[in-house]
Amino acid sequence: TSKKRAGSKTSNYLISMGRNDLDKNSANIIGKLRSNFLGTEYAIYDDGRNPEFDESYYEDRKCCDGDIRCELGAITYSSNTSLGSKGPRKMKA
Repeated sequence: TSKKRAGSKTSNYLISMGRNDLDKNSANIIGKLRSNFLGTEYAIYDDGRNPEFDESYYEDRKCCDGDIRCELGAITYSSNTSLGSKGPRKMKA
């Protein structure tokens, strides 16, 4: 299951193996999906640590076994220039 996280400037979803277990510190969390502000670029990450946070942020948390997170994939959308914003967008995965 997944759930959109509230309070984020961009679309940000937690991905969990547990049906209703969406606590970001849970062992059931397997990754996250994040988009840019326009929703034209998406990236999926595993459950590792954010490289921008220092060690003290993770000391009291059960998640993130020490590895820095990896980007597992990306999807980008671009507009179809012949139809403008009304038509379908081109997707690259």
